[in-house]
Amino acid sequence: MLSSTRSVDKGWAWVIGGATCSIMFCCGGTIGSFAVLYVGLIDEYATTSSSNATNYSTLSTSIPVSSGISWVIAMVGTLCPLMACVCAPIVTFLHGRFGPQLVLFTGTTAMVSGFLLTSFTNAIWQLFSTYSVLIGVGFSMMWTTAF
Repeated sequence: MLSSTRSVDKGWAWVIGGATCSIMFCCGGTIGSFAVLYVGLIDEYATTSSSNATNYSTLSTSIPVSSGISWVIAMVGTLCPLMACVCAPIVTFLHGRFGPQLVLFTGTTAMVSGFLLTSFTNAIWQLFSTYSVLIGVGFSMMWTTAF
């Protein structure tokens, strides 16, 4: 007859479950809420690019600058989750090598600093490097560690 020893949970599993839920909530909300930023970014960079006489639309001169810049801003929001997917194998390796605490701390730092630096951007390339790359890598580190 097998004797069953029952492990007693002291509540630590609930802490880990709550932390994982909060990571999923923050990361999913961040990536899913780019549509809120989209309109404001188009307004901001359409006036900036029209004042610099830069028109990204090559279809016609009758197309407003805002519609020409809209696909560029949409690429910023698209490349963020793409960076997360591209970085996932590297993050998995780092997770196994250094442990979840260091990877999660680094990802949180990258994501927070990406948001702070995004608020100071003046050009589209800065938006790509801060929002798409820095937040995307931080998102990958947080999301992969939560699984």
